[in-house]
Amino acid sequence: MNEFKKVLAVLMAVLFVMLCGCQAKVTRPPRIKVDQSGSFAYEALTNGTLKIYVYNERDVKYGVKRVNIPSEIDGQKITRIRKGTFDIFCVVTSIRIPDSITEIEDDAFKLCNKLELIEVDKNNKNYVWEDGALFDKEKKIIKFIRKKR
Repeated sequence: MNEFKKVLAVLMAVLFVMLCGCQAKVTRPPRIKVDQSGSFAYEALTNGTLKIYVYNERDVKYGVKRVNIPSEIDGQKITRIRKGTFDIFCVVTSIRIPDSITEIEDDAFKLCNKLELIEVDKNNKNYVWEDGALFDKEKKIIKFIRKKR
């Protein structure tokens, strides 16, 4: 019995040190908001710009097939499109990307099987649509390839 108490005391001491000694980094989920039209959910970034998170399925239910990403929401410039923003909306056939977009995360359009055209603003310095594919301006990175029919 005495041996059991010693082992238990050592285990409790180790557990105490582990719990008190390590400070877990707590990350808060981003503050997601929805624009006034209800079309996009977005996050305000630390540099004062916005990242689009989700395109609203309500628009898709009403048969919207052309999506126009605004260059700003409530006076704040939209600069990023998050991975998976358009993943579940397979009915979208075209998307317009404004010149303000500087980053499109991988797989932003992954499941857009009906997407035929991504119209990139001619003044966008980061992306170009050519031959059914969305590239970075140097044409080194492909962000989306249109599905063959």
